[in-house]
Amino acid sequence: MKFIIDHGNHAGQVTYQHYQPEKVTHLLHFLGQLSRGVVILLYFCLLMMVLAWLLYGLPKKAQQDERVKDGCSKTWWIFLCSTYGFVYFSTDQYAPSLPQMGVDLSGSQWLMSATVQFNCITKALMGLVIAGISDHVGRRPVMVGCLSLLAMASFCCGCAPNADWFLASRFLQGLGESVEPVVFATCRDYFAKPEDRMMVITGVQLVGSVAQMVAPIFGGFSSIVFGWRFSFFCLALLWGSHAAYAARYMLESCPDSSGEKEEGSYFFGLRKIFTPGPLCLLFTECCAVVPFMVFTSNIGYVTQVNYGQSPITTSFCMLSWAVIDAIGVIGTQCLQSTSGLSIPQMSRIMMAPRKKT
Repeated sequence: MKFIIDHGNHAGQVTYQHYQPEKVTHLLHFLGQLSRGVVILLYFCLLMMVLAWLLYGLPKKAQQDERVKDGCSKTWWIFLCSTYGFVYFSTDQYAPSLPQMGVDLSGSQWLMSATVQFNCITKALMGLVIAGISDHVGRRPVMVGCLSLLAMASFCCGCAPNADWFLASRFLQGLGESVEPVVFATCRDYFAKPEDRMMVITGVQLVGSVAQMVAPIFGGFSSIVFGWRFSFFCLALLWGSHAAYAARYMLESCPDSSGEKEEGSYFFGLRKIFTPGPLCLLFTECCAVVPFMVFTSNIGYVTQVNYGQSPITTSFCMLSWAVIDAIGVIGTQCLQSTSGLSIPQMSRIMMAPRKKT
């Protein structure tokens, strides 16, 4: 194992100064310098892209492919499911390795924990922007662009020489992961009937839940056998293959604008989101997600530094949370179907214990 816990001479005094840092080989040094150049290049390209959009406007959207009306193929549905699943896999897989990563990258606990939460904030905020852009330029260029960015950012995370460059790479990963609303928009494009659409979206979210269960187990075991960088290199290959597949087989599914100009505008869509009803749902979702983010970003330090356990123990703690969460979702749906309560009524019942805590 790559770490040794020192519990100090006094009760409750816990340090992790005896974690063994990784050996910096010539190859790792070269990859670290390469990742710096790639990160700088990506930020420069993003800046030039934003300036070009501000000066010349967004490019025109391609017409919706006629084959979209024939329905969604199995292979494309599997692609959407795997894309959504690996979005959550990207963060949860390295959470068990945070203490060791902090030693290797010379990062403090708060900085390494912030890489988890900062990524989620970036994804949430940029998702609003990316979703609107996909309505104007089309789903295909946004999907291919975000998946390509994810591949390069994952590679840079795996090669990061220190915590600052790792955080810069994680920000790029968050930009790429903002493809999440585009996945749901693509489901909406292919399935016109609400009941079919909800069934497909449920399947996509189920895959995301499974990914949250598998990710910490994979990350914990691979960090012990191959080191924590290995999982990021695997993700880079996976995202690269997804980007290549989307560039080759993805059809433009965004519907052609047929309504009024105002209804098709980006700011009109934002006004529909920032109304009392959707805002209440967003804040409720935040209340449900924030505890999990705090748990994910700190459980590695609690189990390994405070209690001297291994990354495998951290992985199973995260797995337990995901399993309990999945059981709660299934139980809530069963309770709703048997009791006949509406969704708002069930929401008030589920949120009542939070008010007391």
